Amino acid sequence: MNRFFVWYCFFARLNHPQMDSLDEYMEYLIPKIRYFGEDLSEEHFYRKQRWVQLFEGGNDVVLHMFEPILEPEGFSGGTYYIVRNGNVKQSDWAYMAGNKMILHGDKLYDLGFLNPYVFVLRKHGDNEPLSRGKFIVLVGESSTRGIMQQALGTAEVNKETLAELLYHYYAFNNFVTAFIIIGVPLFLLVLYVFI
Repeated sequence: MNRFFVWYCFFARLNHPQMDSLDEYMEYLIPKIRYFGEDLSEEHFYRKQRWVQLFEGGNDVVLHMFEPILEPEGFSGGTYYIVRNGNVKQSDWAYMAGNKMILHGDKLYDLGFLNPYVFVLRKHGDNEPLSRGKFIVLVGESSTRGIMQQALGTAEVNKETLAELLYHYYAFNNFVTAFIIIGVPLFLLVLYVFI
């Protein structure tokens, strides 16, 4: 997400589909934007960053931090801090090949989406019978508000504004891809014909 993305959002005010829950938004958007994101192996995107968890309602403020430890060859992980309304819990995290992460030593998550502003993990397996959320949706503590203010004109982070931001991200990346696939060859053809 850069200044071209901000300009795109400014001119292309798109209406994202309305959904009832954060999980429904993520189920709809993650397959569309996943390949425009980063991988868990690119740890500089999430390590030593402060991530705030986005919830459906409620007043809890939950901060997630992934701190590295000294790593033997082939291992990546560290200390995982969860701060809920000022109360700190310490656990561990580990990255596994295939964009998987283990949190608390016993919970496996698949990467949903990762960029400098949004980090989404999907709980591995079927969570429907347990009536638990499928996703952990984290937003950068300070960076997300800045990009939302620039792109959408609001610094409020909730399920609707996050869905709007990610929907614009999807449309923008499709626009850029189409431009590269169609525009660049067309430009080269014009150059070839006239030069």
